[in-house]
Amino acid sequence: MQSMLRTLFIAVLIHGSVNPALAVPGEVEPGFNPLVNGEVASATLQPDGRILIGGAFTTVGGVTRNRIARLNADGTLDTGFNPNANADVRGLMVQANGKILISGQFTAVGGVTHNRIARLNTDGTLDTGFNPNVSDWIHSIAEQADGKIVIGGEFWTVNGVTHKYLARLNADGTLDNSFNPTISDWVRNTQLQADGKIVIGGEFWTVNGVARYYSARLNPNGTLDTGFNPNANNSVRSTAIQADGKILIGGDFTTVGGVVRNRIACLNGDGTLDTGFDPNAGGSVRSMVQQVNGKLVIGGNFTTMGGVTRNRIARLNADGSLDTSFNPNASDWIRSVALQADGKIVIGGFFFNVGGFSHNYVARLDNDAATQTLGV
Repeated sequence: MQSMLRTLFIAVLIHGSVNPALAVPGEVEPGFNPLVNGEVASATLQPDGRILIGGAFTTVGGVTRNRIARLNADGTLDTGFNPNANADVRGLMVQANGKILISGQFTAVGGVTHNRIARLNTDGTLDTGFNPNVSDWIHSIAEQADGKIVIGGEFWTVNGVTHKYLARLNADGTLDNSFNPTISDWVRNTQLQADGKIVIGGEFWTVNGVARYYSARLNPNGTLDTGFNPNANNSVRSTAIQADGKILIGGDFTTVGGVVRNRIACLNGDGTLDTGFDPNAGGSVRSMVQQVNGKLVIGGNFTTMGGVTRNRIARLNADGSLDTSFNPNASDWIRSVALQADGKIVIGGFFFNVGGFSHNYVARLDNDAATQTLGV
């Protein structure tokens, strides 16, 4: 593999690109190297192919970019985009209208007070009319079909009103007071089903006074879906809805519903365990995305998958077995996995090396062009 990588690297230096026929899924793209100087916690794709990254960094390619930046499709910095957040950006989402929601720990964007969540215009300037004013970290943002925005995190208030750990905003950023579930502790992730129900994961143990350990589902009005009770035994840090309606959960747990499931599991639509799916991750799972062929790309801090060495990133077949042909080999945490329309995989995290190449905090992997995301 190393000799092939060196060959590809030389080809990039000489020609500026690699023949797609030579690309092997999971191998790092040497020519894509934005030179970020700090952790990338979130990466997402715009419809035009440009890449948004958020995290703890302060420079990209040697140019000042505080905690959020936009890359051109080739990995170079989009110099016209500079929102300038004053603390970590953990969540990124492109809305249907092209505007960009960002969330995290920041209290100002572009020098203007915006606590933990803000909306950007397409050019990166601040949408000053959107200002929910949240009291603490936001870990997750999701947009409903009606334009309302569900946020989860460590906060206690929104616009001065008590809403602990989970809240919903109207499209203009004002608080939706009709939605007020009682959650006992942090919400790390939120995912919306096609029927409008909301799947949440995190550190909590009760929802609306009912025991729900680390994973739950809410009806669109915020009431608990009482028939859904996966019962994990530790943190759920990532959730994804598959095309078939099944639900993937990843995190730090080792059992689900009393059955051994190490850090990743698949739930049926009713929340019961899919007993045929058991990848067995040897460490925390933080990000998951499904390709159109049903395979799953997952990232985290694991070093084995199904007993086989896989450092921080792996690909699973649809049944949960390991795709042995895919082995990028990252040196440290991967916190975000995103798929481009051409199937290539953008990863962000705390790593310094991928596949034997020096790539700090963000990299792109080759992939089959027929494997673009299903959007889970």
